[in-house]
Amino acid sequence: MSEEVKTDAEKAAEFKPPTSQEEFDRMVGARLERERSKFADYDDIKAKAAKFDQADEANKTELQRERERAEKAETALTPTQQQVARLEVALEKGLTATQAKRLVGTSKEEFAADADELLSDLGAKAKPKPDAKKLHSGSSADSDQGTGRERAAAALRQLRNN
Repeated sequence: MSEEVKTDAEKAAEFKPPTSQEEFDRMVGARLERERSKFADYDDIKAKAAKFDQADEANKTELQRERERAEKAETALTPTQQQVARLEVALEKGLTATQAKRLVGTSKEEFAADADELLSDLGAKAKPKPDAKKLHSGSSADSDQGTGRERAAAALRQLRNN
């Protein structure tokens, strides 16, 4: 330790401004080298951190791995569950698919409240009633399309009448 630690005042007193470009380049190069030497072992530290992460993962118990997997699955299902709740509320309230997309919330109750607000804004109090002229015998206002058999039977009756 032949070099002593110098204070800022001593360093300022010793400073000589560079007189040529070569001298300036040498001073900047020396400064850059000092800074680079501070981070010379960065790659080694990065490799050690990667090994530590691998060892930490290997040390986890099977229960911890399963718990993490379950948490990831639950977070992935949340948007799907919200979509199902949104569509259930829309169906209950008689909204179209386009109107159902506009419902906001995170729970079924929030979707229902938003659907009620949407319906009040639209001025609709109940499901729209289908035209009575389009109803066939045995059908109701709630099921004007019927099942596949009912539609086939209706088509056959229509063919026989023509």
